[in-house]
Amino acid sequence: AVTVLEARIVGLLLRDPACRARAREGLDPSDLEASPVAPIVQSILDLEGSGAAVDGPSVMAALEDDEARALVARIAFQEDAEPSVEELEGCLETLRRRRLRREGRDVGKKIQEAAPGAVDDLLAAKLRLAREIDALQG
Repeated sequence: AVTVLEARIVGLLLRDPACRARAREGLDPSDLEASPVAPIVQSILDLEGSGAAVDGPSVMAALEDDEARALVARIAFQEDAEPSVEELEGCLETLRRRRLRREGRDVGKKIQEAAPGAVDDLLAAKLRLAREIDALQG
């Protein structure tokens, strides 16, 4: 299922060239790797990078998955607040924080299951993730 955050990111990227430029600079693909909107975002950024028009129909034409096309159609034609780069940056930060927390939980599970000798590397990874989350929170 697509979250409100993910749908808003797609909407911002569909509607605002400045948001697309910011996403090309600052979006870490791993932040979206578990997201159903990843291929949509990639298609939008690919179209933008090629100089093609970026709108609902062009993005839908670039997608192979019917569910992704339907999602783009729904987002493209819904009324939304005016897009802003600041809102996109907040969305991307939230997405990154979620990914880091998910990775932290995964490392925690591995620590519980690991052999005693492997725990040090996993603890170091968990500490690194915690520091990244703290840095995002300012």
